[in-house]
Amino acid sequence: MSEAFAGFDALVAAPAEEQTPTAPSPPTGDKPGSQAQPEAKPAAETKPTTETKPAGETTQPAKIKAATLREELDRTRADATDWRTKYEKLSAETAKPKPDPEKEQLLKDREAWNKTRAELENELKFASFERSQEYKDKYQQPFLKAYESGQKVMATLSVKEPDVTDEYGVITEAGKVRKASEADWEKLMAIQDEDAANKFIADHFGHNAARVTVLRDKVLDLHNQMRTAVEDFRKQAGERETQFRELMTKQQKEMSECWHTANARAAEKYPEYFVPDAADPKGNALLEQGARLTDLAFGVLDPADFPKLPQSIQDKLVNGRLPPAELTLLHSAIRNRSAAYDRLVSRLKQKEAEIKAKDEKLAGYEKSEPGRGQPRKTDQPGKKTTPSTWAEVDEAFDRLAAGNG
Repeated sequence: MSEAFAGFDALVAAPAEEQTPTAPSPPTGDKPGSQAQPEAKPAAETKPTTETKPAGETTQPAKIKAATLREELDRTRADATDWRTKYEKLSAETAKPKPDPEKEQLLKDREAWNKTRAELENELKFASFERSQEYKDKYQQPFLKAYESGQKVMATLSVKEPDVTDEYGVITEAGKVRKASEADWEKLMAIQDEDAANKFIADHFGHNAARVTVLRDKVLDLHNQMRTAVEDFRKQAGERETQFRELMTKQQKEMSECWHTANARAAEKYPEYFVPDAADPKGNALLEQGARLTDLAFGVLDPADFPKLPQSIQDKLVNGRLPPAELTLLHSAIRNRSAAYDRLVSRLKQKEAEIKAKDEKLAGYEKSEPGRGQPRKTDQPGKKTTPSTWAEVDEAFDRLAAGNG
């Protein structure tokens, strides 16, 4: 970039060649102003010198053509455009955050946690409304704030102690007046009977009785709201539990019906696999046992069939269910059987096809008759019936192979 502006520096310095300034001569004489200064000659009378300048003095640069300056300007503008493009690209890359897998996973985890928390809050609200955040924010906190506010206001008021009377009810000593305290507020709030509370306020607070009554009524009102909310939610929780049980019963019934319908359709479509065969009692027993184990794994086995389960399975049942570890093993076994099913069926069909082809080939052999062969050597006159040489033995075997005995 510094090279690009070299031309402009030369242009600014170029007009200096038209007028060479004359260095001022040092003053002469003993005192300044004691001798008249020489008059300065006009610039036009100054002639350019061709003498060699002393070392250390700079030489003025030569003039640069306008075309060269335009080229330098164009190149400078191109460089500026290029740098501006790079700057904008870099700024865009910096402004756009790079993908952060760890951050994305944390956001997903937080979203899942918030969802789980909301579900648990909802469950807790119906199980124990007093422990829910809604109860604390909507009912408990306002009540506590009103109670504390009553304590603070009470501390600013004056309270009159009861008058001392004799056995005839005559006042012998007037009650003292003092600053109220938190203990006075707590004593007042502990009185449950309304008449007793009103009498306590009238006897102790005099002209402040109305104000104290308002504070007390506000706290009692918020406390009643708390109790009412808890009772309502307990009632709603009971209704919700009933609705939940009815819904679960309905869903279980629908699932059971769908389960049995799907099994019946499978038996109808593939009777060779899922329908008992009178000619195969051992296979029928295996089929029934497999069905019972699968129903147990899916939680749809009829309790009446529990005694028919293998004894090793019956010994592990707890209230009609397998423990989690044993149920996991059963699920694994069913998974592996299901995975092997298609391959076993494919192999079975392949073997059945091979057996069928061999049966057809055998049936063809059984229906065919040997063709007419050559007369037996023994039937030919002049021939011996028993071979006496190896050649005759080979010939006899050839006849047998050809069906000519």
